[in-house]
Amino acid sequence: MLGVNTCTMALSGILGGLLGRYLLRLGKPVWLAGALAGATGVAGAGIFTALALAGSGEAFFMTAKLILLAHIPVIGIESLVGAFIMTYISRVMPSLLEEWKK
Repeated sequence: MLGVNTCTMALSGILGGLLGRYLLRLGKPVWLAGALAGATGVAGAGIFTALALAGSGEAFFMTAKLILLAHIPVIGIESLVGAFIMTYISRVMPSLLEEWKK
């Protein structure tokens, strides 16, 4: 199960980071890139975990549904945190984000 957890968390984090970087390259607002990157990471983790559970058999279908439902408020919170952090970084040390825009 450790391998499955590693994959679900790592893949969703990578996807969120790639989306955030892509949005910055397009010139979208920094807060939007942070919010969507955070939301994508959490949503992906929930979806991948639910798929892994659902693929383990019918006995885990209800657990998979509960995992998805539990992630909904966390997605909103992570969006706010991501937007705040990216906005803060852009004001305090914008040079950190310049590399992401390349």
